Amino acid sequence: MSTSFDLGGPLPVGRTVVLQASAGTGKTHAVATLAARALAEGVVTLDQLMVITFSSASTRELRSRVRTRVAELAQVLAAARSGEMPTDPAWLAVLADVAPEVASERIGAALVGFDAAMICTTHQFCDRMLAELGVLADHDPEALAVENVDDLVEQAVSDEYLARYARTDGVPFDLETALRLGSTAVDNPYTPLVPTTGATSRGEERRSFAEAVRARVEQRKRQVGLYTFDDMQTRLLDALRHPETGEAAKQRLRDRFPLVLVDEFQDTDPVQWEILRESFVGHASVVLIGDPKQSIYGFRGAGVHAYLDAVRDHDTQDLSTNRRATPELVKALQVVFSGARLGAPEITVGPVESLATAQRLVVDGPWQHAMRFRVAPIANQRAMTYTRLVNNDL
Repeated sequence: MSTSFDLGGPLPVGRTVVLQASAGTGKTHAVATLAARALAEGVVTLDQLMVITFSSASTRELRSRVRTRVAELAQVLAAARSGEMPTDPAWLAVLADVAPEVASERIGAALVGFDAAMICTTHQFCDRMLAELGVLADHDPEALAVENVDDLVEQAVSDEYLARYARTDGVPFDLETALRLGSTAVDNPYTPLVPTTGATSRGEERRSFAEAVRARVEQRKRQVGLYTFDDMQTRLLDALRHPETGEAAKQRLRDRFPLVLVDEFQDTDPVQWEILRESFVGHASVVLIGDPKQSIYGFRGAGVHAYLDAVRDHDTQDLSTNRRATPELVKALQVVFSGARLGAPEITVGPVESLATAQRLVVDGPWQHAMRFRVAPIANQRAMTYTRLVNNDL
């Protein structure tokens, strides 16, 4: 059973921790606080800190929040040198671990060089690491990153289709199907290709065709000096798994980043999780923060599978204080959803508390309660039953 995570407790040094969150419980606040504490307590310097999130927009917000939290700590440390103690448990933990003068020097250095902080998306991290690994990675530093290679896929499909079936009387599938097979294979480079219709000659031919298109596209990307966002990930993972140079590549990343903080971990796809696991898990300090109930990017390859894998294998703690909603609303939501299992035992709505100081609008009449239910009409073959509007007095 998971426990509540304390931002004022000992930093999770040398181990992997999964922080389970819910809406409003301060995922980004926790990341920023942990980063600031690690810098002040000397766990890492700024160039040894890696902070990863899902999207470019999230990266901009996270960079701003981390800098704001670090600047806040700098002010707290300056006041502490004059005898004024903070009330924030996280900052009290800093002062209990290190002298204000030492922490101030570390935080000051971090603020001066903050523009160089490695706060990025997973793709940006992979691209940067491919460049830094040099000969340990299969990567052309002069290659151009592009969003997609749809034109190369169409060319590869056409060429492979003609090469196989131009002199054949009966083709196994039309060109439209061929394009679909090739595009799917290229868009999912790490997905094993198997016959869709079983181990028949027709199914095997489709698999073979898709495999050939995938190989053609990869060859042409290298010939013209292009690579995609997916290539950033797959090439880095290949470098880490290389039978001869993989261990050296892993060690270089571990030496580079002793602390890795991952925000929005519920949106991490399996390849991204494999990169993190190969590089850092078991060798560095890793904190994975996410809310599987907010995983909505399955159409982009993300999903809760990586999250569930991490939860099963590593220490799990909860961010269990809602900082956004009122106590009345949090209590009402707990009555309705607490204990609900959302697809897997590891995704169960747990207990959440609320700050007593949370703001709320004061209204009268039917909206005076924290929650109201409107029950939809229920229909069956015999009759239509309408239920009345119910006010929840929680």
